[in-house]
Amino acid sequence: MGRSGKAITLKKILNVAGGMLGLAGVVFVLNKLFEYGDQIDLVRLGRFTWLSILGLSIGFGCASYLLAVAWRNLLAHLGARISLPQAIHIYGISQLAKYLPGNIFHFAGRQALGVAAGLAGWAVALSALWEVGTIVVIGIPFIALALPLIEPQVGLYQGLAFFFILSALLLWAARRFWGPSILRSALWYIIFLAASGLIFVSIIITFTPAGAPGVTSPAK
Repeated sequence: MGRSGKAITLKKILNVAGGMLGLAGVVFVLNKLFEYGDQIDLVRLGRFTWLSILGLSIGFGCASYLLAVAWRNLLAHLGARISLPQAIHIYGISQLAKYLPGNIFHFAGRQALGVAAGLAGWAVALSALWEVGTIVVIGIPFIALALPLIEPQVGLYQGLAFFFILSALLLWAARRFWGPSILRSALWYIIFLAASGLIFVSIIITFTPAGAPGVTSPAK
């Protein structure tokens, strides 16, 4: 077998490995749903709740698209170019493995699928470190949104003001010190975290019984 044949074989192996990790994530989640399914009385869930679940699921799926776009910008910062459809494909499949115990297998799947797509292995690995670091830093402004819950003297509008000021400062720093690609990644991560946060709050409200503390809308 020639060098080109070996390269094709390796590409197939990496594609299969990345796909299998994604499939394992789906199987794990389904197993957990069956395991805890008897603890949820699905009969009591009304039409509004089911429609809410559907809408919030679609919303989270759309928000997750931003993660793939942000990852593509991180790759561009590292000098690795990839098309948007490829980025969505690789990121989407590998992200399924995130739900496996350990919370690291999505990185392994992304590494395999990324290399199989022709990306440099070092660039894919570094993009994972950039992703984790950027999300951690970008998450700092969101602390301001919790201030009204921690400090009663801090109002909601003050918390929002702090959030936007800190976000603007971080975006400015990203553009100033690391360039436009990191700026775009940081912006997409901010939007994703804000959207996913609103979705999770909506889920809590939807499944919290009417009359519970802090809940004003019934889950029907």
